[in-house]
Amino acid sequence: MQRALQVLRMFVGHDNGWTVTEVANELGVSKSVISRLMATLAAEGFLVLRSDTRRYFIGPVAFEVGTRFGAANLGSSLQPILQDLSERTNATAQLGTLQGAFVSFLAVSVGGGMLRVVASPGERRYVHISAIGKALLAALPETERRRIVNSMLVGGLLPASAPETIRDPEAFLRHLEATRERGYSLSTGETETTISGIGMVIATNVTGFPLGLSLSYPSTRFSVEDHPRLVKELEDASTAARRIWSDTVS
Repeated sequence: MQRALQVLRMFVGHDNGWTVTEVANELGVSKSVISRLMATLAAEGFLVLRSDTRRYFIGPVAFEVGTRFGAANLGSSLQPILQDLSERTNATAQLGTLQGAFVSFLAVSVGGGMLRVVASPGERRYVHISAIGKALLAALPETERRRIVNSMLVGGLLPASAPETIRDPEAFLRHLEATRERGYSLSTGETETTISGIGMVIATNVTGFPLGLSLSYPSTRFSVEDHPRLVKELEDASTAARRIWSDTVS
């Protein structure tokens, strides 16, 4: 059991996968033992094996277990704040955490109106197209930001989600620096053409993982002049979330 947990822990923040040989060398265990262990984890859905590269990646069952923790713990304690934020702004409020090159939503309160952004706990999005992702990434040290960005490159570019997605890595790193100086992130048509968002950091390291909060909404709903009000609502919600979560983990 301990060995299996050690193997699973190696996938935290490591999105490039592992081969049996790499894991065996890292843990100092024979390849035959690791091969059987990882095959068992794959059979149970905790890992998945890419047959072309023989690299293992985190599987759906392991992700579901982690999502259950977030939904049960963070969701229950912070859901009222998200709901209040959503109602006050008429936008979708999202709580998320950084997982390597992805953001995972831990809790969501969907905004009102006929046109609204719909998301669910457990969904994952690339950090460079997510308001939460950009806020959390901007809060990291420059070397760590660049490492995560470089890990996502395909043919020298970041993956595209919409025409406005920032794909040039250097341009995106400059964008992150501006986000860091501003204190909050902006996403305009980068996930989908008609969706915009504002993101903010709640905590950069709470029990081992960072937390962020964002508002997502149809791009036509708010103008640039509305940003200060939305940012103030996010700041107030983030302060309340930090207080509640600090009490929860203390």
